[in-house]
Amino acid sequence: MAHHSRKRTSQLRKLILHHRSITSAEKALAFAQSAGPKEVVEMMGRYVEMYEHVSNTDERMKDAEEVLGEAVSVLSNCVWLNRRTIQLLISYKRRILNIIERAFQRPSVPKILAFRDIIACALRWVGSEELRSDELSFFLRLLRCAAHGGSRACRNLLQLNSANVLADNYAKQDCECRLKTVEVLLLVSTAVPEEHWADQILTTEFLPKLMADVKGDCPACDNCSRFPSLKRAAQRLLFALLQLDGEIKIQLCKHGAIEYVLQCCKKSKARKEEFIRALASFSSEAYSRQMMRRSSALLYLAEIFERSDKLQLDELLLRAFVCFRYDEPGLLVLLSRESFRAKLFNCLALFLNSHVGVNPSNDNSGVSRLLSPWKISWCSSPDSRSERSAEQEANDSGAAEDSHVATDSQVTTFQEVEAETVLARSEKELVDVVKCHDTTDCCLCLRLPDYTGFTSILESNIFNSVSLCLTLLASLASQDSLSHTLCSTNVWHTFLALAVAMHYPYEKLLCILKQILRNRNCLELLIANGVCSLIFKYLINPVHQCDNCFGLTSAGCDLIATLNHEDSNTRYVTKTAVRMFKFGTDQQRLLAACSMPFLSMHLSELNFADGIAFMCDHLVINEDRDVEQLQDVFTSLTILYHRFCRMDCDADYKEKRLECCYPRVIEAKDQVHFYYPDSDLTLVADRSVLCSNSEFYRAMLNGGFVEAGRARFPLVTDDFSLRCNELLLHLLHGCYYCPSVRLKSSEECAELIHLASSRLCFAIVAHLVDEEVDRWLTTSSVITFLQVALLHRITSLAERCLKLLIKIHFLDFALIAHVVRSLAVVGLADEFCFAAKELFSNGLVSRKLNSEASNWFHSW
Repeated sequence: MAHHSRKRTSQLRKLILHHRSITSAEKALAFAQSAGPKEVVEMMGRYVEMYEHVSNTDERMKDAEEVLGEAVSVLSNCVWLNRRTIQLLISYKRRILNIIERAFQRPSVPKILAFRDIIACALRWVGSEELRSDELSFFLRLLRCAAHGGSRACRNLLQLNSANVLADNYAKQDCECRLKTVEVLLLVSTAVPEEHWADQILTTEFLPKLMADVKGDCPACDNCSRFPSLKRAAQRLLFALLQLDGEIKIQLCKHGAIEYVLQCCKKSKARKEEFIRALASFSSEAYSRQMMRRSSALLYLAEIFERSDKLQLDELLLRAFVCFRYDEPGLLVLLSRESFRAKLFNCLALFLNSHVGVNPSNDNSGVSRLLSPWKISWCSSPDSRSERSAEQEANDSGAAEDSHVATDSQVTTFQEVEAETVLARSEKELVDVVKCHDTTDCCLCLRLPDYTGFTSILESNIFNSVSLCLTLLASLASQDSLSHTLCSTNVWHTFLALAVAMHYPYEKLLCILKQILRNRNCLELLIANGVCSLIFKYLINPVHQCDNCFGLTSAGCDLIATLNHEDSNTRYVTKTAVRMFKFGTDQQRLLAACSMPFLSMHLSELNFADGIAFMCDHLVINEDRDVEQLQDVFTSLTILYHRFCRMDCDADYKEKRLECCYPRVIEAKDQVHFYYPDSDLTLVADRSVLCSNSEFYRAMLNGGFVEAGRARFPLVTDDFSLRCNELLLHLLHGCYYCPSVRLKSSEECAELIHLASSRLCFAIVAHLVDEEVDRWLTTSSVITFLQVALLHRITSLAERCLKLLIKIHFLDFALIAHVVRSLAVVGLADEFCFAAKELFSNGLVSRKLNSEASNWFHSW
C-alpha cells in the first residue's frame, strides 16, 4: 500500500515537472493534498531552483509565472504543513519568501491572490503558540508580503479576521515580530482606509501594548536593536488610527494618546505641524473633546492658532474648534480669549484683502482707496453693471498680456504680508481692509468680484476659513456672557465690509448680525457705537438699480427692522435711545441722536427741541470731529427729513420774456443819477421807485442823511460789478422778465442776490430765490449760494441749498464735507447749523407731533 502511494507521488511529481499545461496549478494543488512532508519539502526545494533558473531570462517569463503559481498552491494547501514540516522549510526560508514576494509583485498575481488559502494558512500559524520566534517571523513576513499586494490583498486579509489575530497575539511577541505585525497593519490602513478594520482590534489588549511601544515603556526591549524601529512604526500606526473616528479614538484617549501627542508637539520642531494635526483630530469625538479640555491640549491649540500665519493650518485648527460647538465649556475656553477672537477677525480681514479687486488703472504702487462706506457710489442704471463688467473684463485681459506671472514665492510673500494685518485698532484702519476701485461712477457691486454663487470660491482656503470663523462667531453671539464683545464699532465694520465683499450677504453672517441685534443686553452698546449708521452706510442704497444693490439694501433694511422688532409694543429700543440721549456723555448723546431716525418711534419721541438741534450743532468739521462723524450726523438728518418732511419736486425752469418796463422818461425832480467815477456811463433811476422798493434807498434819499437832497451819487464798484448794479436798478423798477436782466451765470445770480440783500431789497431777493435759483443752483455753485444765504440769513435760499445737499448726500458726500469746510473758513459754521435747525423746524412743526411715523425706509 505504501509502495502504491510512493508510486503515485512520483507520477504526480513527474507530471508537474515535465508536463506543463494550463492546469498545472490545479495539478500542484492535487499533489499538495496527497503528498507527505518530505515530498513537500523536496518539491519546494525544486521550485526554488526552477524559479531562480527561469527568472533570470526575460524569454522564460511565462515559465516563471507558472512556477510561482505552483509553489504558492503547494505551500498553502499542503495537509502535512505541520510544525515539523515548517522546521524543514526554514532552510529554504529566505529563498521561499523571495518567491512569495515576487509573486505578490507580479501583474498576473491577482489570479493567485484569488486563492486565499496561503493567507489563511499563515494566520492559522500566527495564532498558534507552538512556533518559535523565527518561525513566527516567517509567517508574519508572509502576511506582510500579502499586504504589499494592494487593496484586494488587504481586503482578503481583513475578511479572514487578520487584524484581530495579529492584535490578539501582539502582546506575546518579541520586538521583531511586533515590528512585522505593526508593518502589516500599517499597510492595511494605507490600502483600505475606508474599511472599519480597527473594530477587529478593540476586543484585544493591542492598544495598551501599542501605546507602551509608542512611549518606549518596555523595559524588556531596552537592549533590543529593533526597538527604535518598532517605536517609529508604532507611532506611524498611532497616527493612522487617529484618522479614524469612533470607539478606537476613545480607547486611545483612555490610554494616554492625547498627553503623548501633546508632548510631541511641544518637543518636536521638524514634525511639529504633523503632531498638531494629530492633536487636532481628537476633536471629532465628545469624550476626546472632554479630555482635551481637561488637559492643556485645547489651550495649546488655541495658542498655536493665534500665532499661526499658515492658511492651511488655520483651516485645520478652525475645523477642530468648530467641533467644540457641542461642548459648551470647551467653547467658552476658546471664546473667552481676547487674542483668539482677534485672530478670528484677522481671518476675515485676510478674506477681504484677498477677494476685493484693486483698480488696475491705478499707477500708484500702493493699494487704492478702499471701499469705505463714506465713498460708496451706486449704479446709475440697471444696465450699468453688465456694461461695467464688460469693460473690466476687457481691461483685465489687456493688462494680463503685459503683466508678468507671479511666482509662488511672490504669492507666499504677499500672503505673509497680508497675514500681518490684525484686527484694526481704529475704525479707519478696519474699513481700510476692504479694497475697491477708485472710480467715480462705478456701482458698489461693480467694485467687487462677481460671485453669483459661492461655488467659485469654495475651494479657497481663505473662504473656508471665513465660513468656519463665522460658525464660531455665531456661537459667540449666543453666549450672553461674551456677546457684548461683538458690539464694538470695529467688529461691525468688519462684519458689514464682509457682507459687501461677499457680493450678496452670506446667510450665516446675517444670522449672526440678527442674533446680536435681538440681544437686549447688547442694545446700549449697539446704540452707543452707532451701529444703525454703519448698517446704512455699508449696505443700504436708497436709489438702488441693479439686483446686487437691491440685495444689499434689502439685507440692510432687514437688519434695522430686526433691531426694531416688537418695539412698537415694548418701546424698549426707543426708551433706551432716549435715556442715553438724556443722561449720557456728549459722544453718547450724539450717537443716540443719530440712531433715533432709524427707530420706529413717534416724532414727539425724537425730542425735536434737543435731539435734532443737538445733531445740527455738530454739522461742523474741526480738529475734534472728523469727516466720518459729519457723515453719521448728515445721514441721520437725511433719514429724518425723508421720514417726516416731503422733498419739493424740482421745478422746471420756464423762461419768461416781456417788454422792458424800465421808465424811459423820468421827471427831472424825481431823477437820481448813479455815475461811475472812471466812466462817462450814468444810470438814471426814479427816486420814488427806489424809496418804495428798498429800505436802503429810502433811508439814503428821504432820511436825515446829508445825501438826502442830492441827485447824483457815485457807485462804488469794489464789491459789486457794474452789470450787477444795472440789473438791480432794472429789478427795482419792476423789470423782472425783460431781456436786460437775463442772467448769464450762477456767479452773477449769487452776486445779484448778495447786492439785493445788501440794499435791503427783500422783494427782489424773494423773486430771485423763487425764479432764478433753481436754474443756477448746482453742486458746483452750492457753496457760493450757501455763503450768500447764511451771510444775509436768507432762509428760503439756505433751505434750497440744504435740500440739494440732502439729495446728493448718498452720491457725493465729499462735496458736503467740502461745503462744511468752506463755510468754516469764512466763519459761517454756526450759521450753517442754525439754518439746518430752521429747515427741520419748518418741515416738522407743520406735522402733528403725536402722529405715528411711517417706516423709515418706505418713506423714500
